[in-house]
Amino acid sequence: MVSCLSFPTSLKGPAVLWFAKLKPNSIRSFTEPAKAFVSSFQSSVKQKKTAANLLAVKQRPDESIQDYITRFNGKALEIKDLDDVMSFNALHNGVTNHDLVKSLALELVTIMSQLLDRCYQYADMFDIMKARRTTYPKVAEKMRTSEKEEKKDTKKPRSDQYSDRDQSSDYTPLNTTRTKILMEVNDRGLLQWPRPMFSKPEERNKKKYCKFHRDVGHDTEDCRQLKREIEDVI
Repeated sequence: MVSCLSFPTSLKGPAVLWFAKLKPNSIRSFTEPAKAFVSSFQSSVKQKKTAANLLAVKQRPDESIQDYITRFNGKALEIKDLDDVMSFNALHNGVTNHDLVKSLALELVTIMSQLLDRCYQYADMFDIMKARRTTYPKVAEKMRTSEKEEKKDTKKPRSDQYSDRDQSSDYTPLNTTRTKILMEVNDRGLLQWPRPMFSKPEERNKKKYCKFHRDVGHDTEDCRQLKREIEDVI
């Protein structure tokens, strides 16, 4: 009797409404409301996660390797006393990235730490490739712009062709000459050597020599292409 009387005081929210709808004098023992309560609210109880639930966690088509591992680890934490072998198999089978799956098939891994290392290696690789795909179009556009500017320069009179070379404020200030920098990095492969100058040899100033172009026409310090190459290296 005491249990029946105290039972309503333990209820909150929807459970109070459920209790209020019970027919008057329909409860003859504590067992009856207990069974009715369980029957009504059993579907609201959070189900215990098992290893079978983890096997269902697959990498989505639009999901990165890093995001998949993060989601997998979150699901794994919900499973109590998860076996290392089961965790390894679930993660291994859940990978759908073609390149990573191919790598795991050609070079087997047997423990969780090895599998995670391989996953993170491929995640880093895809991040680098994504960054390069973003950068390369900008580089190509910069090269096209540079070529257009060089062609425009050849159409200027020789007297003012290089008059504005040192007027740009876009270049980083240097503590040495560009000629010296050219000599120091000459054999390091840091600079992309320029194409031959477009202007006709007979129209160039033969008193000026560019060590970058290895031809006459302007001084090394005034070479616009060399300035851009050094700026790229910086």
